[in-house]
Amino acid sequence: MKQIINFSTLMFAIVTVLLWESVNAQVTFTQSSSEIFSYGDLNATLTTSGNVQLKQQGTDMGTWTGTYNFVKTISGHQTARWNNYVYLSGGFDGTSYSNGVYRATMNATGNTGWTVYDTLPEPLRDHGMVAGLNHLY
Repeated sequence: MKQIINFSTLMFAIVTVLLWESVNAQVTFTQSSSEIFSYGDLNATLTTSGNVQLKQQGTDMGTWTGTYNFVKTISGHQTARWNNYVYLSGGFDGTSYSNGVYRATMNATGNTGWTVYDTLPEPLRDHGMVAGLNHLY
């Protein structure tokens, strides 16, 4: 009998292992066919940052390349990749919830910088975001 592994369960297990093995925790990531982009981190002193990092796909996860940082530091946001763009929506900046939607063009060497793309109908945090059928949901 084949065992079917739920992708979200597997990702939870991987993230849990990463959190237990390291004091640093990455906030969110998105993946294309050949790159992984990471936005934000929470370090050992619980200080957040708006760093965006690029990791070429492969077995060695030790080398990351810095790209353009995000316009502000937030948590509880969501990202989705659609075509050659990464969209980031919502989040919390430590004071208030965000209704902002930002976009960056992504390529194999990083991103071209973040721009304000649109606004959500209301500020959100810890929501879901997915690209499908030529729309962002």
